[in-house]
Amino acid sequence: MAPPDCVPPILTERPRAFSPYWIRADKPVAAVGDPPCSGVQVALLMQGPRGLARVLDHVTCKVYDIPPDCTELRAGYEMPDSLTGKILDKLSEPRPGLGGEADYELVAAVLVAAGRPETAQAWRDFGRAARVAAVASCEPGERPKSSGGLPGGVTAGSRLGQVVEFFLDKRGTVTEACRQLGMERNGVLSHLWGAAKKHGYAYKLDKATDSCELVPPS
Repeated sequence: MAPPDCVPPILTERPRAFSPYWIRADKPVAAVGDPPCSGVQVALLMQGPRGLARVLDHVTCKVYDIPPDCTELRAGYEMPDSLTGKILDKLSEPRPGLGGEADYELVAAVLVAAGRPETAQAWRDFGRAARVAAVASCEPGERPKSSGGLPGGVTAGSRLGQVVEFFLDKRGTVTEACRQLGMERNGVLSHLWGAAKKHGYAYKLDKATDSCELVPPS
């Protein structure tokens, strides 16, 4: 295999086959703190929101929105375009156990961009059914973790929602949030500020321990 070019890949509106170089480490040395594997693995790459690159790992069906100049993409490999159709064919049916409705919506968005709207709709329908099942299985008064919505009108699965969910049920550190969510420190802090300013949350940062306590709106 030829060595990587070590330059950011060209992003296109339609997804294409690409092999990111995933890195598992104790410290957040890369954009994704909890990647699907260590090393290269064929995925789908396309232009994401807000200038980010969107990567869909076809094995785990997880979608990552990461900076286009991050280590995973700069050290990744371009793959033959013939692989794109083969990867999309593997996504012809929704897979159970992916997560909440928002996770299925992200996969569906990639499928729409690939020109497969009917398959995308199947993933959306499956995600909605998963949400209904999760709600039905909860005890009275219990909130499912991935029900599609969070307190204060925050959308589960969004970047803001990921930060809120990380701190909502535990007192975690900002450094750990960066590692697990694949975000920069400034991004995590910005989302915490947005949760407080726009959605009624209260949060308290402890600079000595780097921990954060997040309280949902009453």
